[in-house]
Amino acid sequence: GIVLGYMTQRALVLGLSSREVSWRIAMGLSALPSLLFCLLAPWLPETPRWLIVAGRPTQGALVVSQMHPSFTEAHVQQLVREIEADVKAADGSGGRELAWSE
Repeated sequence: GIVLGYMTQRALVLGLSSREVSWRIAMGLSALPSLLFCLLAPWLPETPRWLIVAGRPTQGALVVSQMHPSFTEAHVQQLVREIEADVKAADGSGGRELAWSE
């Protein structure tokens, strides 16, 4: 994907090399993917892990069930518990509240 983008941009720049605006076209083309991401980002779902870290495990379970409609409720709850355990293990606090200096 990246190589194709570079090749397309280079071909367009070479095709327009005699014009003064060729660098502007190259800049505009390189900005398109970022612009597209920014426009579509509001419709991206929140991740179950982020929701659980933010203290919203019910919403995290809902997202898991939407992402995997074939999962049973028990399997969804098991996955949420695994994520909670992983988050506690990753932060090194063992579930206790840490001060900013720790």
